[in-house]
Amino acid sequence: MKPRVAVIDIGSNSIKALVAESDGSRFGLIPLYEETFEVRISQGIAGNPPMLKGDRIEAGTEAVSTLWKECCTYGPLSGLKIVATSAVRSASNGDVFMDAVETATHCKPSILSGIEEADAIAMGVRTDPAVGGGLEEFTVFDLGGGSLELIRFKEGRVVARTSLPLGSVRLTERFFGNPSLPIPSDEVIALSGHIHDLIEAADIQLGPPVVGCSGGLAALRHVMAERKKVPFETCHPVFKRPMINELAGKVLSQDLASRIDVSRIPAGRADIFPAALITFQMILELAGADELLHSLHNLRYGLAWLLLNPIPEDESPAHQE
Repeated sequence: MKPRVAVIDIGSNSIKALVAESDGSRFGLIPLYEETFEVRISQGIAGNPPMLKGDRIEAGTEAVSTLWKECCTYGPLSGLKIVATSAVRSASNGDVFMDAVETATHCKPSILSGIEEADAIAMGVRTDPAVGGGLEEFTVFDLGGGSLELIRFKEGRVVARTSLPLGSVRLTERFFGNPSLPIPSDEVIALSGHIHDLIEAADIQLGPPVVGCSGGLAALRHVMAERKKVPFETCHPVFKRPMINELAGKVLSQDLASRIDVSRIPAGRADIFPAALITFQMILELAGADELLHSLHNLRYGLAWLLLNPIPEDESPAHQE
């Protein structure tokens, strides 16, 4: 049997698992098991100080434990990695959650730095057949609940990357007085300006084409699949800027129930979807791009590839020059 590895990614909105093995090509992976639990451990992370709520710690630990047990059924595994990202990284009580996960799984989880997260995302995108073999100069972003990672590729290598506190949960809690109601124009303007200023200050050169990995983009793809009456998997993964602008105008004027019932936004994302759409708009504007390409190969794919291909960091295909 080929070597198999498992990754559990504790994100701010969702907790995801992947069991994979190599397909024998340079970047190729064969996913054997994938599962996602919408837990939103980041709820309340915009507080001062930022803290994980007790019920979110409990729900997150239960989700990780369930996924860990399922991953183990695909053994023997040559590697298993449990990682946490922005919400746990910034929470003053993140260690409480990590200790609970270790107790439940008997595996020591790790908290990725923003740069480590960006590097793994860059590697993950390289495993996507739609990206890895066809693009040499492009921008990648991953929008989570707590942070936004931006990565710039040139000649097939990472030349710049950053992690910014621009996650959709964080922004929704900070800028929207009541995300269940239509979003007032002054709040939209304030949020747009904040996103613009932080990306500009990061001094990372964005440019087309733009590839995105995020639950928000998955929700957008779900909306388009509903519109076209096609399965999610076969829905075209390219989203044009005019369509995103049209949808944003519609969604920002809707209350929560209408976003779900009329616009067909998944219920678990409907409250934070306006912030995600505004972020997509800002990224496209700053990159001078006309469209987004959605990739499902993000952080967990990159970590799985690295578990299967343990090479020195400075020799990684995704390493910054």
